Amino acid sequence: MKRRVAQHSFHLTPQIVVVAFICFVCLFSLNAIGVLTPLQASIRWTAQPMTQVTTSFLFTAQHTLDTLVQFPQLSADITILQKENTLLKAQQATTLSLLQENEALRALLQVDDTGAAHQVVGRVAQVHNYVTPMISFKPEEGAPTSGDLVLSRGVLLGFLDVVEHSQATVLLLERRTAPVVARTTTGVIGVVHREGDVFLFTDVPRDTAVTPGELLVTAGQPGVPADILIGSVGTRVGTRTSSVQSFRVVRPETFSSVSLVELRSP
Repeated sequence: MKRRVAQHSFHLTPQIVVVAFICFVCLFSLNAIGVLTPLQASIRWTAQPMTQVTTSFLFTAQHTLDTLVQFPQLSADITILQKENTLLKAQQATTLSLLQENEALRALLQVDDTGAAHQVVGRVAQVHNYVTPMISFKPEEGAPTSGDLVLSRGVLLGFLDVVEHSQATVLLLERRTAPVVARTTTGVIGVVHREGDVFLFTDVPRDTAVTPGELLVTAGQPGVPADILIGSVGTRVGTRTSSVQSFRVVRPETFSSVSLVELRSP
């Protein structure tokens, strides 16, 4: 038995011809009266925002995808930059320290050493809390001895105590038991020494006028030459009924704040 295969074919019927002709006539009429062009523009204007939104979405999606792909490399780059930044900060701190030390050394070398038997640069030993202040020096540069002055930028910090081959302990001026005779720039004479935890300029006659801020220098005595800067006059302490006046001493330099000192014989 033979199977009959169903075949479908398109037949152009009169009805289709009529409908197509009517549509053609309608479009021709709309175009003739100027309605078709605004209609096309309206359709394009309606579709344009959708096109922009689609384009923006595709751009954002592509950018996000690129960022995700590059994220491991970006993380590695950030880690490298952080390490380089840390290294640069360490180098900057080292350079700053060297510059400060060189500046201090130049200042020491510019100090007039008139009357000094020898002048040696000493390096402060970084001893915790400075319970025993110490310095180190190069013996080939000189031979410091016990009693030599220890100065920084012309300020008297103390005196060498026990001297060994290349190092020595320092008796700070604030810890010296024997008073040091001092005078102000206006000629007021007194002594500087420590009373408890306070470093004072004292034994000043009660009726003598002393202005806070005046400079204090050594007046000269055995082992301590004259005109070496000690500091300046600070606030007055004690009662006004006392027979003498006492003032705090303001120190422009302290042993714990310097890295280089000058060693000078009396």
